[in-house]
Amino acid sequence: MLGPLDIHQYLLEHDVHHEIVRLPRPAANAEHLAEVLEVTPRRCLAIHPFHALTAAGDVLVLVLAPADEVPDVTWTVAALSDVLRDRLGSAVELSIAGAALVSRHTDYLAGHLAPLLLPPDVIVVTTRGVVDLATSIIYTATGDGGTALGISATDLLNLSRAIVLPGDPPAGGYQVDTPGQIDLDPASAFSTQPIVSSPPGKSLPTQPLPTQPLPSAAAPAIAAATAASAS
Repeated sequence: MLGPLDIHQYLLEHDVHHEIVRLPRPAANAEHLAEVLEVTPRRCLAIHPFHALTAAGDVLVLVLAPADEVPDVTWTVAALSDVLRDRLGSAVELSIAGAALVSRHTDYLAGHLAPLLLPPDVIVVTTRGVVDLATSIIYTATGDGGTALGISATDLLNLSRAIVLPGDPPAGGYQVDTPGQIDLDPASAFSTQPIVSSPPGKSLPTQPLPTQPLPSAAAPAIAAATAASAS
């Protein structure tokens, strides 16, 4: 099973600023993680897994959202069916995924899933609530309940290659935004960023960590998505 050391090494290889936080007590889910870290739930990432049954077989779709944002299941299924039609086909059937399917497709414990180091057949989708956080540091699971990953929202979306869902169902159908990508070639990596820990019982700082500049292709996509959600 994947865990925090795998994630830490992966982010070092790709020169992405981050922190692995040792929690004073285990966190069961994103809402609980916010309580443990003493941060607003908006800065903790919830991952909602969906099972897509296609003509080719089972596909896992992960929907990212802030912990204080609960996507409506009916609308989310309709939106996923539309924005993923080209990839999954028009006859796809979507439902909430069970823990066994999540673990089988991701090599993570289902209750502590991180949206990184995923197989290419796992589709990651995000709500605009995560896009709006931009370079703010958000926290997500690492594969176990005793640690959390702190990373900028933009870096996480880039690394997970997340597709951005529309904020509301538009009259003319759904449009998909895809953020530009961080360079994932290990040959270009050079970071030696250490793990940053928080001692038990000590509150974490709320100031964002320094983050690397967005690749030139990423900034327009994120800016467009942010502007669309503000309009």
